Amino acid sequence: MKNCNNQIAQVVNQLEDVFKKTGSISILNIEIEKQVSPGRRLDAVIELQLPHKKKGRLWIEYVSRGQPNPVRLAALQIKDLIKQHGFKNDYPVVAAPGLSSKALQVCKDMQVNAIDLLGNCHLKMGMVLIDIYGRIPKKEERGLGRIFSQKRSRVIRLMLLNNIRPWLVEELENQTGVSIGLIPQIKKVLIEWEMGRKVQGGFILSDPGALLERWSEDYDPKKLPSATFFSLGQSRQIEEKLIESGSEHNMNVALGSFSGASRVAPAVRYNVVDAYVFGDESNLQKLSQFCGLKKVDSGPNVRLHFCEDPFLFSLTQEIGASRVMDDIQLFLDLKNRSGRGGEAAQALLEERIKPRWQL
Repeated sequence: MKNCNNQIAQVVNQLEDVFKKTGSISILNIEIEKQVSPGRRLDAVIELQLPHKKKGRLWIEYVSRGQPNPVRLAALQIKDLIKQHGFKNDYPVVAAPGLSSKALQVCKDMQVNAIDLLGNCHLKMGMVLIDIYGRIPKKEERGLGRIFSQKRSRVIRLMLLNNIRPWLVEELENQTGVSIGLIPQIKKVLIEWEMGRKVQGGFILSDPGALLERWSEDYDPKKLPSATFFSLGQSRQIEEKLIESGSEHNMNVALGSFSGASRVAPAVRYNVVDAYVFGDESNLQKLSQFCGLKKVDSGPNVRLHFCEDPFLFSLTQEIGASRVMDDIQLFLDLKNRSGRGGEAAQALLEERIKPRWQL
């Protein structure tokens, strides 16, 4: 049995605080590590005085990680135990250090109560319903955020760009250059968040849409060195000049954001050119000089970004005479742009990205 008495004490304190606010529920008895069947203990069973002179019991299982998958497994176990050994007014509860919004929704869908040490809870006991949420479990979210780091995100990007199919660890390593030791960590996080699962033949994404949306929320374009410029001429002319100059001076240049999306899934008008420059960071300044761009702090119509990851350039697309960033990068760019970026991102998702996600 796991040692979590201190955490259970904190859970009990959280429940007491919640019940005091109702003025009609109180705790009558607490049993820690309650044996409910041979070889099976619950972390706690709490007897309650409910409104209208009714009594009930909370069967509590504590999980150390508040992600959807471990929460779902704990919920299934408690429900099964109550079905076998419980009574009418016994209610299952999953407790955790911090529950993600998706994990909390899992509990609601499964008709299981939930509470975390941050004060978030969903408690339904007969006619009583208590919902408190809004305290974001940053520590719990951090594990998911790590898979979107520059190196690890190569694996995510590769799987999202291809048809949904099983991938072997060795295959992902060979195609991304990510070490074989990191890939199982990525898989573990995706399984916990119910965005991936093990299948016969490897590992597969189970919810690519949720994964891409979560990545767009985590994505910070400010982490890329960039500079803004002004240039005379129409957007298309400037874009062509950037591509031509890059080619003439042996620089890898690819269009991003609205500029790239206009080549593969045109949806909205735009007036700021976006392009990525690879190789040495000095290439960004050199390219601006070759194209006669004037550096400005306000009112730009050209934005250049420096990217040091050669893997991203290997995934760029040749569209006519232009080089364009991969569709996942275009989506991330657009989702983080004001104006009609969200609309353009949705068009790209529907026309280009989702059709790939077929078994």
